[in-house]
Amino acid sequence: MPETLRSAGYRQWRRALERARRRRRRRRLAAFLGVVVLLGAGLYLGLGARGERANGGRSSPTTTGQLAAGPVEAGLVRVNDAGGERVIVLVAPRSTPPLVLALPPDTLIQGSSGFGRLDKVLAENTAAAAAGIEALTGARPAAVARVLWADLRAAAAEGSAETWPARLPDDRVEAGRVAARAVAALAAGAQKGKALDALPVEGDSEALRTVLRQPAVGTGVVGVLPGRLVEGQGFTYYEPDPTKVEELLGGAPPARAVSVEVQNGSGVVGIAQKVAQTLEPLGYTFLPPKNADAFPDVESTRIFAAADVLAEADRIRGLLGKGTVVKQESLPAHRIIVVVGKDLTLADLTRPGG
Repeated sequence: MPETLRSAGYRQWRRALERARRRRRRRRLAAFLGVVVLLGAGLYLGLGARGERANGGRSSPTTTGQLAAGPVEAGLVRVNDAGGERVIVLVAPRSTPPLVLALPPDTLIQGSSGFGRLDKVLAENTAAAAAGIEALTGARPAAVARVLWADLRAAAAEGSAETWPARLPDDRVEAGRVAARAVAALAAGAQKGKALDALPVEGDSEALRTVLRQPAVGTGVVGVLPGRLVEGQGFTYYEPDPTKVEELLGGAPPARAVSVEVQNGSGVVGIAQKVAQTLEPLGYTFLPPKNADAFPDVESTRIFAAADVLAEADRIRGLLGKGTVVKQESLPAHRIIVVVGKDLTLADLTRPGG
């Protein structure tokens, strides 16, 4: 059982989380917050000791059975690469908006005996991990499966124009972004080919395939759970940012001004203006549209974002239904550039609900 933490920083995180969840009126999260205690270094020492017990083989193995009876509406894809688990991808096509959301394995969530890393909570109590994920995202996974990145990469490549790296990036956020896009690409091709059927899956394989075959997969948020890495003496964890999570899931508007520039790379007359009109409900400041440097030969839509607005770029990608988010260190803070490629057409922007 973790010791009580007394960190002022965590108290602020807790209060922000409470405010964000109240805005979304999620009763489950209210219960989740009711058991939160003040956290500090003692909790993480406790987590480390619990991890040592798990490494010693005395913890229960990961549960792979289906978590809930009835239709499977969401699932977890645990992606292994280079001998270890690198990313856990939540797929929730019936969420609002639909989610393909990567969670680093060390994401801090509520477990059955206090806060812990997601991978360790999954190892101890899969149902508790599902409840913790629901508290963060509003989506409760009911199936858990594991895949190798090499297999996922090969399956996603069928019918996708995107190039996938042989190994997931070392950076946990970039690794999550790549894995989430690959899962979305795999789902997009599920109706066209047999790549999903042929994908080697360990765990709730058929339940996961059922989730991935739902047409809404990839039409909403495809990205990484917003948060930050916290490191200390003998511990590390990924702390979710409740305000940014709220923004990503379509709750409160961004607190800061985000400036967006739309560039026409496809050569279609008026496409940049139409994209800007489509994005107007997000409340951003729009710079005058212009032609991209590679106009009119840009094949694929790219969304370049400063490091502080990657979550906003994921929202844009979800609203457009096309595009790849690219972190651009050279951009000023709060700046996003959407380069429209030939894969995004005027018809895409005038579809029902678009």
